[in-house]
Amino acid sequence: MTPEDFGVYLLAVSVVSVLILFSQLGLQVCVVRFVAQAMAVPARGKAGDIALKCAVIGFTCALAVALAYAAGAHKMVVRMLDAPGLGTHAYLIALWICVATPLGILAESFRGSLQFRLAALFSGLSSALIVLFCVLSWYSVQDRLNLEWLLALCAGASGSSLLMALIHVLLSRSAISLKSG
Repeated sequence: MTPEDFGVYLLAVSVVSVLILFSQLGLQVCVVRFVAQAMAVPARGKAGDIALKCAVIGFTCALAVALAYAAGAHKMVVRMLDAPGLGTHAYLIALWICVATPLGILAESFRGSLQFRLAALFSGLSSALIVLFCVLSWYSVQDRLNLEWLLALCAGASGSSLLMALIHVLLSRSAISLKSG
């Protein structure tokens, strides 16, 4: 990867991080309390249902932010940061925002249910490990990374982690309903 591409990658990570925080609308903080309350007072609702509802709200907001970014807001970011590479890869950045936003909310829902290992795993560790494994595998075959490939890999790793978190929430919901039924 050239130094210029690496700089664009770091700017993309920064842009994605800011837009994820904007997309979450504070739900990543509120879901901890909502899930903890649901576990303490079973009449309020199931913790898994609350986590999924918050993730869906986060995904909806992320979709709106990502569409706005891809549709034209990226031009303002490109001008502000003087990074044309961000405009070239706006669709990958938008995809990354869409999958990472609900992932962060689900990760915090695990914290609210006192599953700290899962919270740490889905707060970024699983995505980072997937990216690391893929990059090391790539380096065993090629000697240079492509910026577009790396951004797609980051979005895909976040998507894979989101899928794992959703499967865990759905399986734990069904296991709890089987025990109570």
